[in-house]
Amino acid sequence: MDVNTATQLISGVGFPIALCVYMINTMQKQSENHKSEINELSKTIENNTIAIVKLVEKIDRIEV
Repeated sequence: MDVNTATQLISGVGFPIALCVYMINTMQKQSENHKSEINELSKTIENNTIAIVKLVEKIDRIEV
């Protein structure tokens, strides 16, 4: 949001409403970023689970 848009919004609807609009926009961006971070973490956890399963299988073969 550029300065002119913010100024027009504040003069048009008032500071509290303009601040609410800004906060909602910021929260939506954070939510999108959080969603992508969670997807990356899920993939990492899945890869770690696969690696642990393979290690357990190798240990079981060695013990037999």
